[in-house]
Amino acid sequence: MGYKVIQGRIKETYHPIPNAKEKRFEAFLDEQQCIGCGRFGIEKHHVMQSMPSKRWRRDHMCQIPVCADCHRGKQGIHGIGSEAKWCAINQIDIEQTMKMLWLAAMTEGAI
Repeated sequence: MGYKVIQGRIKETYHPIPNAKEKRFEAFLDEQQCIGCGRFGIEKHHVMQSMPSKRWRRDHMCQIPVCADCHRGKQGIHGIGSEAKWCAINQIDIEQTMKMLWLAAMTEGAI
């Protein structure tokens, strides 16, 4: 395809429909608390990943659990309009959070 995928868990091409492993990870995320405020009843936010020689892209294994307010609210990720700004305001290291979620999901046998 002209570029090499750096992380093994990121598929070389994006497909809007999650595969079985990704669906299990999404089910695991549904049981988690919002990383912004701690509420249950979350939505999943696709974290944008920079790919070499390509545009920004989404991956179903790169999602974080956030409540509706933290996701789409006025002070949420999409309300502010910047994932990076929202993380800075809420003092969240998104890469570390994703790694902790992957580890927890693997420990529980979800992925």
